[in-house]
Amino acid sequence: MACQYHVGARLNFLQLVNRARLNCGISGSDLIGVTGQTGESLRVISWVNESWLDLQAQRQDWLWLRKSIAFQTVANQYAYTPAQAGLSDFGAWDRDTFRNYQNPIVTVSIASPGVVTYAAHLLSTGDSIIFATTSALPTGLSVGLVYYVVNPTTDTFQLSTTVGGTAIATTGAQSGAHTMTSSNTTTFAGMRSEIFMGYTAYDDWRNAYLYGALRTIKTRPNEISITPLKALALGPIPDAGYTIIGDYFSAPSELVLATDIPALPVKYHLAIVYKAMVAYGLYEAATEVVQRGQMELDKWMRRINADQMTEITAGGALA
Repeated sequence: MACQYHVGARLNFLQLVNRARLNCGISGSDLIGVTGQTGESLRVISWVNESWLDLQAQRQDWLWLRKSIAFQTVANQYAYTPAQAGLSDFGAWDRDTFRNYQNPIVTVSIASPGVVTYAAHLLSTGDSIIFATTSALPTGLSVGLVYYVVNPTTDTFQLSTTVGGTAIATTGAQSGAHTMTSSNTTTFAGMRSEIFMGYTAYDDWRNAYLYGALRTIKTRPNEISITPLKALALGPIPDAGYTIIGDYFSAPSELVLATDIPALPVKYHLAIVYKAMVAYGLYEAATEVVQRGQMELDKWMRRINADQMTEITAGGALA
């Protein structure tokens, strides 16, 4: 017997396929998986996945694709690719959302366990941090690795490689100035120095910061631009470690596993089903299926557009 679904239900990949089969009038029992299928079943699976991909691609700035990113700058490096910013699902930058704060200088004791001191840091157990340094951290700590706060007091905390894990012992020697950033973007005291960053068109940015002696000016960045290859460009060129915070829109993603759930808000999942119905109807030359699927799809897309389109502003949002 075919499964029953209700409007607004949360549907995974397999459930979307079976709902599409039901709406198209395909006889037989529900499928029990999305792999190893052939013939008509394989076509329906492909149409559901293609419908999901096409729906995502209709707009680069759907609200459900918007996510946040935070990453550290490196002294003298002005451009950061999405991968260098830690992204594996990048689609587009939300260019009007960026800001930065100067990574605070901290001290680290050589002890078992090592103790990090930063006055009134406002970090909590489980917050993650990442170090940078102008020279060398103590043995036991490394630049660029994620550590987790344990045993915090007002002005100090210890570190673990896992949430709630054993505090790390530090040994050896250290040198230079150590700075840190944190995943805590709510209370972390380092954010007291946060400033907004404006957007500048790439040619204007290049003329302002990569021309003649201007290349030698290294200080805190206050503007961003987008290079032709979609790297995030900062100006002026950073002289030290700053934490850049902003938003981006993720790229379209496929449904792979039977249990995969589309990132689209649950109440709109049926739009994928009706889009797949249109593909099935066109393939089978079933006019009535095409008409019903298109009518329902148009209705659902009006709802999605009203709810999930980025608000239009004078300067535009994407780059």
